Amino acid sequence: MNEVLWEPEASYRTLPCFDGLTEMGTYFGGGHIVLENYFTFGSQFVLAFELRPQHLRGLLFHARGHKASLNVFLMESKVGVDVEVGSVAVSVSVTPPKSLCDGRFHLVTVSKQRDVIKLEVDSVSEQEAVPFTSTSTTLETLYIGGTTKQKRDPAPSSPFVGCLRNVMLNGGPVAFETASRVVDPVSINRCPAE
Repeated sequence: MNEVLWEPEASYRTLPCFDGLTEMGTYFGGGHIVLENYFTFGSQFVLAFELRPQHLRGLLFHARGHKASLNVFLMESKVGVDVEVGSVAVSVSVTPPKSLCDGRFHLVTVSKQRDVIKLEVDSVSEQEAVPFTSTSTTLETLYIGGTTKQKRDPAPSSPFVGCLRNVMLNGGPVAFETASRVVDPVSINRCPAE
């Protein structure tokens, strides 16, 4: 008798073996982390993290509310941010002078302060005026490393492959261990050292 007792909440693919040394960080091998009720679209926020990609294309962070969305992504040789509120969208990107695929961690900071969105990668920064201010206090789901949701946004829909560490939102650490869901291959607190 082949009877299904329950349906799994998520499927998990096998992570690659980490031969050699590992270090602190979270390795995304094509999967993502879901943090329910975690991100607020407000008049200001600061998201900072370090990344070491294995591929130069992928969605790093995604949040979508009723009238707003945020995407942080890699596209070829640049890091980009798209913010949309209602029908108004603003994009900013930074192309660092050296490749992001150099085996080193790179510091990325995305901040919104009232009417300016700023993106900084290592020591290179760009900013754009934001012709709107969102004062929503609704907590939205934050997707890290990719998403299974259908996106209407121009940001890449492919998942991020590589390591993230020291992820901070508004000055506080983002604890991946308390994630609502981990979907497919993600190794929390362990990255290959090289």
